[in-house]
Amino acid sequence: MNCVDPANCWEPVRPGLRKCAWLIWRATHGPPPLPAMPAWQAKCARINHWVLYICLFLQPLSGYVGSAVSGYPVRYFGMLLPAWAAKSVPLKDFLSVVHLVNSCILATAIAVHIAAALKHQFVDRDRLLQRMWP
Repeated sequence: MNCVDPANCWEPVRPGLRKCAWLIWRATHGPPPLPAMPAWQAKCARINHWVLYICLFLQPLSGYVGSAVSGYPVRYFGMLLPAWAAKSVPLKDFLSVVHLVNSCILATAIAVHIAAALKHQFVDRDRLLQRMWP
């Protein structure tokens, strides 16, 4: 990556900063209230949201740390990141499994989230999608 232009140097960092800013916003403002629905659906929605939050932070973390302990140089959008961890094959293997399992859980949680949103929009018609927009 060419960092002659300082704006280009920040490109790889922006998604993480947006995620942190969103997390701070959510922690200080809380989610909008759910529409009327059975208690079990509200509980499932809260659980699925927490699973999504955890997976969205665990996925890049396990991938980055796993790459750092692999013994190979770690590149992020073409930038060579500093080596800070010693090579550890057992830790790399463990983090690879964590990364793989987490990706399956994340894909499932996203599919459930989309299916539930579509159900609320087109079956229940309870305007749940409108609560997501400012």
